[in-house]
Amino acid sequence: MLPTMHQCLELLVKALAMTTDPTFDPEKKKYQHDTWEIVKDYANRVLCFRELLQNMQVQRLFKELKESYFTVRYGEGVHSCDGEARDLFCSTADMLFDALRNVTCLPFPVGPISEL
Repeated sequence: MLPTMHQCLELLVKALAMTTDPTFDPEKKKYQHDTWEIVKDYANRVLCFRELLQNMQVQRLFKELKESYFTVRYGEGVHSCDGEARDLFCSTADMLFDALRNVTCLPFPVGPISEL
């Protein structure tokens, strides 16, 4: 589940970066699976990224999900998350979906992810 959580946030962050900067290159080595670097670099262009930067819990979540992505993906260890981390993931993903919905006008599902 953790690698999927990481990929969800990564794809949403990259989509938001691409909507604000047509020259954004998601394959740039600096950004490969390092979603927090994108958040930091694009905080001046994407309003919700600024909000994320101010939340140390979200920063820790991004870091832990990145670590779990590689550890679990390659079978090198075990990571787990508690209900608090899951709730933080859901609220962060909701924020990113809302921002992407507002920028693109695409009809993403409305409502908390935790209820889908």
